[in-house]
Amino acid sequence: MGIKERKERSKAKVRADILKAALFIIKTEGTQALSMRKIADSIEYAVPVIYEHFENKEAILVELCRQGYAELIKQIIKKDKDKTAPREKLEVITYALWNFATKEQELYQLMYSIGIGCNNVEKTFPELCTFNQLVKDGLSTLPPKGKLAGDMLQCKYLSFISMVHGLVSANYFLKDIDPATNRKVLKEFIDNMVRSQKVPH
Repeated sequence: MGIKERKERSKAKVRADILKAALFIIKTEGTQALSMRKIADSIEYAVPVIYEHFENKEAILVELCRQGYAELIKQIIKKDKDKTAPREKLEVITYALWNFATKEQELYQLMYSIGIGCNNVEKTFPELCTFNQLVKDGLSTLPPKGKLAGDMLQCKYLSFISMVHGLVSANYFLKDIDPATNRKVLKEFIDNMVRSQKVPH
């Protein structure tokens, strides 16, 4: 391995260490507790080293969000590749988002608060745009195939996001919701989404 390759690998490791430390602080102390100084102290780097990789704390938060969306996209694509039925595709997206949001609560909240509220989504969060398109692609396969587009597709997309995020938020505040109840709610939501698109005979 040449000198250039070693430098690039070392740089990538430091960057990864910074992001890992930042996420740990967010999970254990909250986003408000995050600072460049605290990150530096936790991984025993000088503060200027952190600034060599990220302009400020906000840049670190943005990168964490991008990585979160990238992981969510990866999970959806992996589980969706063998699915052909419209309902199966909707189930993959719904449960992938639900599982990610419940297992990575702090990261999901960060992704939602920063990613959704971003002014220039296409530039700052291309991964969010990809995720949104995956959701819309899944919804567009619902029967009648090829008919769900335009305003109707946007309406279904907003219904999907609102429902899943709403259930996630309810679980954050109401700690005693039974897992079986969550599964029932998700199933009923999917049933209703599929049923609402069927053409009456």
